[in-house]
Amino acid sequence: MKKTVWAVILVIMGLFFVVYFRGEKYPRKQVIESTLFEPPVQNEVENTPFDLDYKGFKYKLTPRYEYSLYGMVLAYHYSDSWIDISHKNDPYNTEDICVMWGRDINTEIYRKMKFSHGDWTCYADFKSSASSTDYQQFNSNEISNNHLIPANDYINGLMRQAKNGDQIYIKGYLVDYEVFNTEGQKVGGRQTSTTVEDQKCEVIYVTDFKILKKYTFLEHLESGVGLK
Repeated sequence: MKKTVWAVILVIMGLFFVVYFRGEKYPRKQVIESTLFEPPVQNEVENTPFDLDYKGFKYKLTPRYEYSLYGMVLAYHYSDSWIDISHKNDPYNTEDICVMWGRDINTEIYRKMKFSHGDWTCYADFKSSASSTDYQQFNSNEISNNHLIPANDYINGLMRQAKNGDQIYIKGYLVDYEVFNTEGQKVGGRQTSTTVEDQKCEVIYVTDFKILKKYTFLEHLESGVGLK
């Protein structure tokens, strides 16, 4: 009996390492929710600034558009990471999250690519096995890096649960913001992108966040990812 248990454990571990070292971090399109094939939606709103206090800093946020996005997580970064040296004066941008949607999901081009995240930037590149056709197939207007400002601690906690391969929903406002210290001196700020075509980052004041579907190790096995 013990030998059987250990044999099962070793098989599971072996499958885990096969998947891990092949770098398969994302699901196949047949398990993708249909909403992820749609582009983000934004509607212009009145630009009425409002103030928020966070960890000793005062933030002045100016809404630009109401915004909602369905996407798959490609990479993420927490601003309170010990290796982050860029958010000392901007802690309310608690997380950056890089997502993909639309035709890029439908073609599974993301499975030919690799993604990573720095303090502010999402990096996307093709794997060495990618062909010239793969490069032509990729639509850079269907991937975005998003600077997230949660409306409350509950939203922030939900955001922290999202990992690579998860399918998510974000709702809130595209905002510009300025950051002031306790002496009233401006110490930072960002302006949001308002179009996917400029390849810049969206800044989102997040009022709703959902994980529509988690990407699990079992899903790797069920879809045959990394095993063929």
